[in-house]
Amino acid sequence: MSEAKKKGKSDDWDFKVSDEHLEQVQIKKSQVKAADSANLLKKKGTGTPKKKRELQVETKKKKKMTRAAIARRDIALQQQAEIIHPGLITRTLASLIDLGFLGGLYFGGTLLTPIMNQHYVKFLREKGINQTLDPALLNMILAGAFTFVAALLLIYIPAFLYFKTPGKMMMNIRIGHPVIGERPSRFMVFLRELVFKPLSVVSVLGVLIGIKNDDNRCLHDFICRTALFVDD
Repeated sequence: MSEAKKKGKSDDWDFKVSDEHLEQVQIKKSQVKAADSANLLKKKGTGTPKKKRELQVETKKKKKMTRAAIARRDIALQQQAEIIHPGLITRTLASLIDLGFLGGLYFGGTLLTPIMNQHYVKFLREKGINQTLDPALLNMILAGAFTFVAALLLIYIPAFLYFKTPGKMMMNIRIGHPVIGERPSRFMVFLRELVFKPLSVVSVLGVLIGIKNDDNRCLHDFICRTALFVDD
């Protein structure tokens, strides 16, 4: 009996736990779970905003660059739209006005030829020089000299200063540079109107070149690096 009792006592273990102890264990487990979930939320919270901010900054930068590029493109298109080349008819009318102006000056010179002839002969007598030219040729030379001087003052010098001749002023045309933003040389503009344009018109081919390009630039424009634009 004693041995059986001893065995029964040794085999009979008491595993009962108090309710208070169980509640404390459950509370600790819940606290551990809450702490773990809080740590996970903190880690997620610290990592995601940075990525979001970086993405937002990158998208903002891209938007700024694209907006600037679009603005530059719009400005360039607007400038190109405002720069209009006159047609051949308008250019021809401006040239005809200048030629009519030159013809009027020559006609005025012929009317003033008798007065200029008197002063010329008087000047030669004072210098002791005999006049040997034919009177008709002399009158033509004097009228041409008057026309040239008057054309310098009224046509070519205004073109040199203001990039316009009387005909171009009346047709709202200005002489410019073919490259946008650059300015033509005043000396080349002067030579354009005085020398190269008459030669280009006389050759006829120099004017026909203006039909074969979009800017309607003639031969004298290519030589002098000029182009005509509508002056609003």
